[in-house]
Amino acid sequence: TDCKVLCMVFLEDFNMVLMGLISKELVAYDSQMKHYLWSIKLKEPILHMFSVKDGLQSYRLYCGLANGFLTYIELNSISQPCDIFDINVSNNPINYIEQIIDENQTSYLWLASVNAVYVLNERLLMNEFKFEVAENQYGPILMLKKCKYGVFLSIKDSSILHLYDVQTHSCKLLFDLRYNIKLNIETDDDFSYSKSRLTCYLSFEDLVLIGTGDGFLFIYSIERYEKKKVKKVHKKFSLITPMLRQNNSRRNLSIGPQLLGKILEKKLNKEKMKRNSSLPSLLNKLDETVGPILKRTRSFTLLDSSVSLKEIRDMNHVSPRMKKNNQKRYDFNMDLVTKVKISDQPVKCILGKKINNQDLVFTCSGSYGDDETVLKWTRNYENNWINEPFIEICPFTNVPKRPMYAKIEYFQNLKRKN
Repeated sequence: TDCKVLCMVFLEDFNMVLMGLISKELVAYDSQMKHYLWSIKLKEPILHMFSVKDGLQSYRLYCGLANGFLTYIELNSISQPCDIFDINVSNNPINYIEQIIDENQTSYLWLASVNAVYVLNERLLMNEFKFEVAENQYGPILMLKKCKYGVFLSIKDSSILHLYDVQTHSCKLLFDLRYNIKLNIETDDDFSYSKSRLTCYLSFEDLVLIGTGDGFLFIYSIERYEKKKVKKVHKKFSLITPMLRQNNSRRNLSIGPQLLGKILEKKLNKEKMKRNSSLPSLLNKLDETVGPILKRTRSFTLLDSSVSLKEIRDMNHVSPRMKKNNQKRYDFNMDLVTKVKISDQPVKCILGKKINNQDLVFTCSGSYGDDETVLKWTRNYENNWINEPFIEICPFTNVPKRPMYAKIEYFQNLKRKN
């Protein structure tokens, strides 16, 4: 290419590689014949591309541009597409795109733009939600990766890994690789530069593989467990005389309708002869099921309150807060499985694939021409991860290139023989 490649995506059905160049071009190449196919000039450089397979011989391509636009392209063959749609999402560059499918099988696009995430409905291509990950706009989001329990997210130059919930868009886990500890979500928000910064990661089944800037590969297992509910003790209540008392409290009361009706009826009989009594003003119209209800503008001093949860559940109305409390709440933790030093340079990419029912993971680190920059990871019979390097073949002689340590060892052995 004539200029730097910013991103790349492979369309398997067409054997076609798409490259986004810094010159604002989208270029297509045939991966088998190794020749140029076509190119399109876009408004801005493409920072990230994401493809979705849509049936047989059809793809949807999403391109995040440097001006904050999302470009949508439909590809039905290897020929150049005709229709290109641009959607204005943000005023800042879109540097990462990930497809997320929720429990209702609704597909969403999570777009990372500086320190914010935009959630778009993929079918309508409309923005439905936005949330910020950090207050500092100069700490952009590095990447997003979906997993079994939500979406992993990280900030550039930070060693902290975030786990976000797909439904509520709230943070469920903060984990610092530098100290191998779980952080407090509400108080710990240190996103400063770290040598052990996250550079790439991959969610693979129940594991997450993380590459760092100091050349380490971490493999963690994710544990999810249900939060224990704290049982509350409910006591009996009685109204203190004088019954009516103005104060500024805005506490919401949950009172059993039958018990409250008896107490108010008894007080009414005592105050029946008093014309200036303000007790009737506190009573609403009687309902057949709910009974008398106190106005919220009045407040009462309660002692020995005792309304069982069973009585409240029997009422026709259940508050949204109670429904929310009935939902299961989960907490997460990460356990270290493996920590390996694989390079002196940052780990730049981690890929995963299944071939012949075997789990394969590939890691790339360092620069082109360095020794053992690409490693293949597999599991042995003891479920331990082992690696072996890829050997580069000379394109002219078809002879494997020896790594530097092998060359040194070869010449040392040759020198000893001589």
